[in-house]
Amino acid sequence: MEQENKKSCPFWMMWVRPRETVRKIADQKPRSGFCLLSFLYGVNFLFFLSQLLYLSDAMPLWGIVVGSLILAAPVGALLIYLYAFFVYWLGKLIKGNGSFQGVRVAVTWSLVTNSVNVLVWFAYIITFGSIVFLPSFSVMHFSGVASIILTMGSWATLVASIWGIVILVQAVGEIQGFSAWMGLLNVVLASVAVSVIYYIIGLLIQYAVY
Repeated sequence: MEQENKKSCPFWMMWVRPRETVRKIADQKPRSGFCLLSFLYGVNFLFFLSQLLYLSDAMPLWGIVVGSLILAAPVGALLIYLYAFFVYWLGKLIKGNGSFQGVRVAVTWSLVTNSVNVLVWFAYIITFGSIVFLPSFSVMHFSGVASIILTMGSWATLVASIWGIVILVQAVGEIQGFSAWMGLLNVVLASVAVSVIYYIIGLLIQYAVY
């Protein structure tokens, strides 16, 4: 029974059969999972942004965590739609035939690996406290249990991130009618476009702050 439940659960199947699973979701329940996956993506993004902006120097730990949890779903949804737009638009230039809704489903469900990243973030927060939200955290040296948790968390995040890219390429390829290589090209083009936007926004924020 447990094995059957796993086979019917898209959150599980997306890890192992992304093409088949994303097609089924896009055709039958395109809105399913959007709120939860937006929330997980938003938490991961806002925690990373908090670290990048040294927020622990300006806010208490509880403020960063609570604020991120409150803003996570809308921020995650906005970022998903932004990236899906570029995947869809740039995909059309290389003859992709997916609908925007289908592309949005592919982008959304490729984020299932963020569940691992969020668990790692909270393990870090519980273990290390507010220093997690300093850019220098990744190069700090620890010993004992703290060192083990940091090492395991780093490896888990790395594996989840790499597999997330694999899932994204496969999912986009399925929706767009692409091979794996063309799916990769679509993802790379969209990632470059979004990175340029993030870079410009970062410069504007830096200019406004300093």
